[in-house]
Order: sequence, then C-alpha cells, then structure tokens
Amino acid sequence: DVFVLDAEDGILRAGPLLIEIAPDGTVRVPSRDNPVFDPPTALDARAYTIEAQGDVVAVGLGFKDTTADSDNPPDTAAGYAISTDGGRSYTYRFAALDQSRDSTVTYGISTLPAFPATISQGAAPLDLALSPGADTLYSATLYAGLRRSTDDGATWERVVLPPDSLFVLDPREPYDFFYNPDVRQPIAFVDGNPDFPVFAEYSENFVSLSVLVDEAGTVWAGTNAGLNRSVRVPGATDFAWLRYTDAPIGGALPGNQVIALEARPIAGGRDEVWAVCRVSPSPFTAAEEEPGIAVWRGDDADGRAIFETVLVGVVASDLAFDDARVYAATSDGLHVSEDDGKTWR
Repeated sequence: DVFVLDAEDGILRAGPLLIEIAPDGTVRVPSRDNPVFDPPTALDARAYTIEAQGDVVAVGLGFKDTTADSDNPPDTAAGYAISTDGGRSYTYRFAALDQSRDSTVTYGISTLPAFPATISQGAAPLDLALSPGADTLYSATLYAGLRRSTDDGATWERVVLPPDSLFVLDPREPYDFFYNPDVRQPIAFVDGNPDFPVFAEYSENFVSLSVLVDEAGTVWAGTNAGLNRSVRVPGATDFAWLRYTDAPIGGALPGNQVIALEARPIAGGRDEVWAVCRVSPSPFTAAEEEPGIAVWRGDDADGRAIFETVLVGVVASDLAFDDARVYAATSDGLHVSEDDGKTWR
C-alpha cells in the first residue's frame, strides 16, 4: 500500500518504504539496505511523511507500536532521514524530543513553564513543511507538539502556539500559561497511589497534527483545537499567532481537529490554504462541530481572513489539485470539484 506521496521537480517520492520515481520512469529505492531508514526501534520504521524542496528532502520516520498497546498502538517516533543533495544520500536524525530538564520554553519576552516530551510513543512526525528557501523545517509531532529545526534536523525547538484559552498570541506580550501538549503523562499520584494520577494542565491546541508553509512564508499549523496562522510582528523574532476555530459566531472551520493542510496555487495571487477538518476530542465543542474542509481564500480589505467551508459532513483524509480540479479522498470515495469546491461529484 502507498501511504504517503510527495512530488518535487518532477520526482515522485512515495512511502511507506521510500522510493523515488524520476521523470523518465527510473525507480530508486533509497531505503533499501540503508541503515538511515532502519533505526534500532521496536518495530520496523516507515516513512510517515515526506517533504522536498530543492536539494532538501526530509522523511519523517515512525511506526505503530503494537508492543506498547496491541489494541490501539500509538504512532511512535523513529527519527528522520534528511538529504541535502536532492536525495542522493541521507543522514539519520533523532526524533524531535526533549530532555527531562527541558522544563521551560521561551516565547517572545516570556519564559513559560513546560512539560518535557521525552517518550517516542505518540510523538511520530505526522507532517513536515519546509520554509521558502528550505532553511527551516517544521514537524507536526502529535503529543510532542509543533517543532522547528534550522539545521536540517540536527536540533529541534518547540514552537509555542496559543493555548486553548487564547485566539491571539503575541510575543511582545507577557504570558505565564503552562506549555504541555501531552495529557497522558501524570505528574504525581495522590498519596503515592498509582490508581489516582494527577495530570498537568494541557491544551488541545498544542497537539500538532499538520503543518504547511505557504509561498509567502506564512506557517499554518493544524491541531486538535483549530487552525493556527503565523504573523510577523515588529520587534520580535518569534511569530505572533492567530487561531481559527468553529466558533458559533464567525467560525471559520466546520470542525476543530485539522488533520491535513494543502496549498492550492492561484495564478496571479496568494495560494489558497485548504484544511481537512474533523470533529475534535473536546467535550466542550464536539457537539457543535462537523467534518468537512475549510478553505482560506485570502484576506479582505481590513485584513480579516476569508474562509469558506465545503464538503461539510464528509469525512475527508487528504487533498490534491490539478489545474482547475480539486480532489478529496474521503471515507466514501474520491470527490472531485471543477468549480473551486462549490459542487462535487
């Protein structure tokens, strides 16, 4: 089965065992007998996601760890295979995890308390995105949050998104919220009894599922609690963030769990951003949500985002574009639109 695809400069790359197909039909299998793609993990690693731009090719490795839970195996991180020569050779990089001492994270002028993500289970790289120029690599690592590397995956840093209580985050403002994408790890037990765990405060908007960098360098991050959009602000190196959700008044999304993001090129204008949405796990908003697709079609004259929702009620998993056509892979088959998503067949 083919689980992941990426096309760049005429080369098609596919997983779960990485293969490359050149424009002339020549097939290479970089993963064959290559220890970079076979790290010492409990089960064989597979290509979870592929991202290529110019000479940089990044492959996120992971596996379903049935040794940890045979009924509901967690998506487990196995590291990355990174090429800086167009895929001719690859270097292994470790998973984007923390050390136990990483109990704070800096965002703008604030130093925030943080829960370090130290276990690979539940931290698989679900999505990757390269910035224009391929100088920054973003990784959506589920319960380890959104990560960023500026040295081809050798080191990683956490990217702080708005907590569930905020829709705007500005690095020039002071904050003291607790950064924790992972509710699974108890921080203590009542009277030392393992049957009564105490969990730290956490935010669904830190649980990272998808990431995209558009042609203007804007980062879009999909989480369990919405779609986040980066904004550059004067006097700060960190991004400010706007979070879009399915709010009852002025909501942008049909559902808050954003599992996939794709950019659709528009001749003579900014790329559109298409977001595959599902019902989030939040008990507070799930009853109001629906699966579907949200489409960012730019901003109005006042700078407010213009969103449209399409295929509402349909459970989609991925998107692709071909000239005027839009393709949506869904639970009930392939849907095709030739009028910007207004109608589907």
